[in-house]
Amino acid sequence: MIGNIDRTIPESRRQLTMVPSSLSTEEEEEEPRAVRISEEQQVVGKSVLLGLGYYCRNKHITICNAPPYSPCPVLVSLYAAMGLHSYNLLQGKSFKFSRVLEYSKTYGSPAASTYRMALDAMDPCLSSVRVFETSVTEKSYGKLSLRCNFAIPLGETRKIYNIIDEIRRSREASMEYNLTGCMPEMPPLDPFQDTNRFYLLNKSEVEENEWIRMYLDLAFAATHRGTSKAPDLSKLEIVEVAVSIDTSDEEGPGPGPGLCRPTNAVFYIRHMDRSTARVEKNDVDRIAIVRRIYNPRTGCFSLIGQILSSQTIPKPIMDDNPSLTVATIL
Repeated sequence: MIGNIDRTIPESRRQLTMVPSSLSTEEEEEEPRAVRISEEQQVVGKSVLLGLGYYCRNKHITICNAPPYSPCPVLVSLYAAMGLHSYNLLQGKSFKFSRVLEYSKTYGSPAASTYRMALDAMDPCLSSVRVFETSVTEKSYGKLSLRCNFAIPLGETRKIYNIIDEIRRSREASMEYNLTGCMPEMPPLDPFQDTNRFYLLNKSEVEENEWIRMYLDLAFAATHRGTSKAPDLSKLEIVEVAVSIDTSDEEGPGPGPGLCRPTNAVFYIRHMDRSTARVEKNDVDRIAIVRRIYNPRTGCFSLIGQILSSQTIPKPIMDDNPSLTVATIL
């Protein structure tokens, strides 16, 4: 416990923060401890969120990546990257996530939280860095069920949506806002073979759209919360990716052009999970199913999904049985 603060210390010197422990993939995560920002840390540890007028009652703001502070937790970095990704999709930009500067979180029920984050992002066109602010809400703890409430560059005005009226007026908007009944399932036909309904990305498309890897990392990290160790994402290897995009409101042929626009879509990311537990169970071939939802009337961008064994991929329809119209699911 921290003792009484010396009243002779200037107000800027009496700010408290939380210092997270190292979150390497091998070390256990310890409880963060509250410390006073020293005079040497006043520049690198200056609070962006407090500077924006943000106040979180009875919560500390965690400052990351500033000596002697430890790196930001993996999950928080992924949440910040998700926020920046939503901004890029909505604004047609290509900012690259760099690092989380600081964050705070509030606790929901039973353990889901809302994270408020400030982050650095690189503008590849100008080779300059901009600071962004974003907020991501976990709708369910231990699942990929996330809603990005907003993401804006520092200094820009946040657009305010009349969300309450919208979700009261529209049952669909209410379900999307709360991510109720939105969990994607395995389709009746193999998404990697059914070219009529699904678009199979080639290798260059997967590499160019780095956020596809972020979807996989988020699905893995969000669902592996019952351990004191940080998730080891290095053992995940993407094999193939298929996507089903809702093009009802889009112009232009085919689903491919909709990848980098805020289209509602479901991604099927087949990957190899070579973690020790999977190797021992002979269950390394996995598939992450991630639904992307954007509602322009509420301004909310959401990701919801799950990871299944590749054994749940439907078997091909047998040619010698024409009466079989639906593939058998293992």
